[in-house]
Amino acid sequence: MKKIIYFILIVSIFLPLFSFAQIDSEQIKEKAPGILKEWGSTIKTFWLKQKDVFFSAFKKAWDTAIIVWKKMWAWLKSVWNNYIWPKIEWLWEKVTSFFRRKK
Repeated sequence: MKKIIYFILIVSIFLPLFSFAQIDSEQIKEKAPGILKEWGSTIKTFWLKQKDVFFSAFKKAWDTAIIVWKKMWAWLKSVWNNYIWPKIEWLWEKVTSFFRRKK
């Protein structure tokens, strides 16, 4: 019930604000080329200033992923060597001894 009340309150506060975003289509057609040029130059400026932040964040994420995968590989190798491989060796010995006795 609380969630519904909160949702209604939020919608009733923010929904009327969308009426301020309405612009005449004639104004948009007149301003569109200038807006696109400004937007493009803004994106270029932002990218030139912030690209190091994105690259360092990507590098940190990649390094963390590598650490996680190394830990997963070490765990898998440990499980294989301690639990799975001894069972396979035991089974292989049983199979080979069975066929040796047959002859």
